[in-house]
Amino acid sequence: MKTNVNASKPGFRAALFLSLAALVSSMLVTTTAAPANAAPRDNWTAVNLGGGGDYFDNYDYHTSSRTLGLNGDGWATNVDWAINLFFTGNASISALIYLGPRVGFAAGGGIEHGYVSGTMYQTGGLKQASGCSIPDSMHFRPYAKSNDRSYDMNVGYFVVASAHDDHYEGCGYTDQEPNSKHFISQAFANYGYRVDQDSGAYYFYNYENGYIDGKWWWNTGNPDVIHM
Repeated sequence: MKTNVNASKPGFRAALFLSLAALVSSMLVTTTAAPANAAPRDNWTAVNLGGGGDYFDNYDYHTSSRTLGLNGDGWATNVDWAINLFFTGNASISALIYLGPRVGFAAGGGIEHGYVSGTMYQTGGLKQASGCSIPDSMHFRPYAKSNDRSYDMNVGYFVVASAHDDHYEGCGYTDQEPNSKHFISQAFANYGYRVDQDSGAYYFYNYENGYIDGKWWWNTGNPDVIHM
């Protein structure tokens, strides 16, 4: 895993983690570096927001183990998808569960795991109806401290999520692309929330583009921000 990095815009003070969970010093970092077209094993890191608050891993996991699960080919077999949605303001898991059916995401999905501030949390998330006859089913899994909401002084309360698209689920394939998160954030925008797609204010260091580790990825590294 990389050193813990700061996701907020340049100028904030970032916490530098030299171990997986222990804060040992601080440093000033920026988010202006060009993204690297690399596999999750190269981009995997814990992300903080510069205000000394909660942090999170920039991918979610198939199991409760905070490992990549590298196989003989070097694939990160324990990684599910990149974190690409960022809910702020009055964001909370309970608010998203309440709003999900109201913005078109009434179903649940398979369980995956997200790491937030030293603890692994699991969720099936929220998704659209899916099946072999349905070409697109957008699905997002939200994660937050205590399965409620996370906090950082620079941002306030927040929830992070991974979003992807299940194509003809059960008969087809799954991918992650900008349209996955854009469709979901637009659904919240249509409900009246302020949205910043591919926000330049944050970078989560998980740019992916191509057929990587046995799945199709296209993630910009800049999350869609939904201010609730």
